[in-house]
Amino acid sequence: MLIATRSWRRSRSTRLGRRVRVAPQRRRTAATAPTTTSGPAAAMRGHIEALRDGATSLICTADDIGLDGIAALAEVLMTNSGLKNLSLRDAKLSESDAKALADVLKRNTSLNTLDLSNNAFGEDVIIALAEAVKVNTSLTTLYLSGDSCGQKGAIALVEALNVNAKLTTLELPDGVDEELKAQIDDCLARNGKAS
Repeated sequence: MLIATRSWRRSRSTRLGRRVRVAPQRRRTAATAPTTTSGPAAAMRGHIEALRDGATSLICTADDIGLDGIAALAEVLMTNSGLKNLSLRDAKLSESDAKALADVLKRNTSLNTLDLSNNAFGEDVIIALAEAVKVNTSLTTLYLSGDSCGQKGAIALVEALNVNAKLTTLELPDGVDEELKAQIDDCLARNGKAS
């Protein structure tokens, strides 16, 4: 399933002070990815095409991913500056897929919301995501429910939130004890007041 939206301003100033006409506001939403053939590879090509066309929100399901889908998506996200919301909820991502996305988060400066819920990640992925959160400057919302955290993963999230002042919403993975939840809540509350 693909949901893509795009908004453009009517005009903007360039650095030289000239006005540049930009296309009027337009919204693109599609129930499914445009495909010429069926299957995950075709669906992912549709998602990649939507990103290149300026989509600001993207929802990928397990049926959209395929074997090389996350690698292709990660490659585009390294340079894409328009995508604001990405949902890979219930996408059956592997740990290597999730770690590739964590690497993208270290470089991507436009993504605001990332939903990785219900992918059954382990502690290693949560630690990799926490490392990415430390340096990411745009992410405000991260959903990790239904994944597995462990004590080390929860500690890594607390450490990340002590550095990152941008993240204001974190849906926690399973396995976070009450003391660490309280520390995470304190960090998120501080970030919410700062923004």
